Amino acid sequence: MKVELLTPLKTEYASESEDRLLQDFVILHGQRKIVVPQGFVTDYDSVPRLPFMYWFLGGKRHKASVVHDYLYSAECAPLLAMRGRAWADQVYRDILRAEGVGAAVAGIMYAGVRLGGRFCYKAPEPR
Repeated sequence: MKVELLTPLKTEYASESEDRLLQDFVILHGQRKIVVPQGFVTDYDSVPRLPFMYWFLGGKRHKASVVHDYLYSAECAPLLAMRGRAWADQVYRDILRAEGVGAAVAGIMYAGVRLGGRFCYKAPEPR
């Protein structure tokens, strides 16, 4: 799916493992605009910090990780209730590819969020 990064990603230090967005971060994923709001706190990649694994997969592209963190967050529950976790993971892969991550590495990272994401994702409560 076509991805356009409409604004720069600007963050500041929030804690040892997290940063806070200084302004809205906006992307266009197909026809859907996704706005990660100013003030949102992200921990970026959740890749295990094993030296080789993190060197190979971690810290590749913060933009994809910020959007993915947001899509998994409680703030985004109404959108996710309509679209689901698989959609959030696909958005992550599409942004990785748009940022220039090769197909093989993007595929491995996508598989990681599909497998490991179930431990972080909390399905929205039915209304």
